[in-house]
Amino acid sequence: MILPANRVSASWTRDHFKGRPPMLLICAYDDEEKCRSIRIPEAISFRELNERMSSLSKEQELIFYCS
Repeated sequence: MILPANRVSASWTRDHFKGRPPMLLICAYDDEEKCRSIRIPEAISFRELNERMSSLSKEQELIFYCS
């Protein structure tokens, strides 16, 4: 089931990460150079997400970011 996307602040995301099962933080740009220029530690690129998609649980929480 795909849930509707919600906008969240950086502070909400930081607080939400604390003490919870790991979420996957993904740069929403498909341009690798753009992703590298705005990379957040622990985040993966959209390309990396596509490579890992088949191994992810359907319960995995994903957070996409852009700037």
